[in-house]
Amino acid sequence: MKASGPTASYTQPASGSNVTVSVGSTSWMAAGQVLFVTTGGFYTVSSITNSTTVVLTNLGYIGNASSGTVVASSKTVSAGGQIGPTGAAGATGSAGPTGTTGSVPQGYTSMTGITTGLANSTRYFAVNQYGSDNANESAADSPAPADITLTGIICGMNNAPGSGKSRTFTVRDNAADTSMTCTVSDTAKACSLFPASGLSITAGHMIDWQAQTTNSPAATDVTCVMYFYS
Repeated sequence: MKASGPTASYTQPASGSNVTVSVGSTSWMAAGQVLFVTTGGFYTVSSITNSTTVVLTNLGYIGNASSGTVVASSKTVSAGGQIGPTGAAGATGSAGPTGTTGSVPQGYTSMTGITTGLANSTRYFAVNQYGSDNANESAADSPAPADITLTGIICGMNNAPGSGKSRTFTVRDNAADTSMTCTVSDTAKACSLFPASGLSITAGHMIDWQAQTTNSPAATDVTCVMYFYS
């Protein structure tokens, strides 16, 4: 059964909340009845005020107008029904194809090189042992254990360089500088670099640390760590 739509616009209440609506006639309505208002949605009759005024409760069904929406007076009011029970779950679909194996490493390994009393000139020291630095790079070289990707470096020292002075540490690959480099300046005692993209080094390439100085920094012991995966 239908009646003419609202005779005045109304604002949609929140789900479970009431709104007073003026209609052409309430004679066919009853408390607890489910009504449908075009563009407004489903409501229950909370109470009937008089022959042309009804208080509706927003059922909050999917498809109902959102709270605050103005429902125009030109819309139709008709009897509606309550939403039915949720149906049984359907059968589980078949498994999708196995994805390709990712290249994200499962863990990181580190190599630590330590040198004592680092001098004030370009020097080299090993990436994976405790020992003295050398002016001859080949004396500090050691082969990369596998095809590896460096992900970051950290270098620290017990004596800061001093004001206006610095030490720069660079990973060398087959006697060439790499992008893995960081600088300790002034009163700092450490530096690090963890770039967005790693640095690839081929198995068997000779790698070492190069230390360079600016303005004769204080002598110091140094520990440098490189992080990588293979």
